[in-house]
Amino acid sequence: MLIGITGLVGVLTKFIGPITVSPLMLLLVLSSVDLCVQRIAKHWVAIIQAVALFATILYLAEWRVPLFGYKNGKFRIIRTNVFGQYPYLIAILASWGFCLFLTLADLVPPDSAARLDKNETIAVINHASWFRVPYPGQYGAPKFHTGLFLAFVVSALTSVFESVGDYHAAARVSDERAPPSHAINRGILAEGY
Repeated sequence: MLIGITGLVGVLTKFIGPITVSPLMLLLVLSSVDLCVQRIAKHWVAIIQAVALFATILYLAEWRVPLFGYKNGKFRIIRTNVFGQYPYLIAILASWGFCLFLTLADLVPPDSAARLDKNETIAVINHASWFRVPYPGQYGAPKFHTGLFLAFVVSALTSVFESVGDYHAAARVSDERAPPSHAINRGILAEGY
């Protein structure tokens, strides 16, 4: 919040442009490729989620789905692009639905990662409390590590730069002028930096 309140971002926007943000975005994506490959390699069902995600983003994003809605005192059919608004949620639901089918049809072995009825998962859900109020010192005494603090500061600044780039990209896509520095400061303040 201090970065947004102090107006520091407004000053830094003079130096943050596409040339600054593009390599940063590329590095963020490339740094997560290994983790993605590790997670996907655990089970072949991840291919279902990837295919569903690509299908919703590339082919179904502009398709307007007819849905029932209530407007001006009448029920109407409203067409909206659900696939364009929720591609990740749809991909997750598709892969969970596929895993549910595999589990109910007993098409995967009992120790498979694709099963939804594993005893460990059900036990964790059964023993989890509905509400949990955090209290100070719950995980031990607070500690301060300078290296960890600096790593989080760099991470926060990276996220701020990414957000500024996103603001400019959104303005360009919507054929609007670039947001002024005071608007960027408010946006960063609203994001919590």
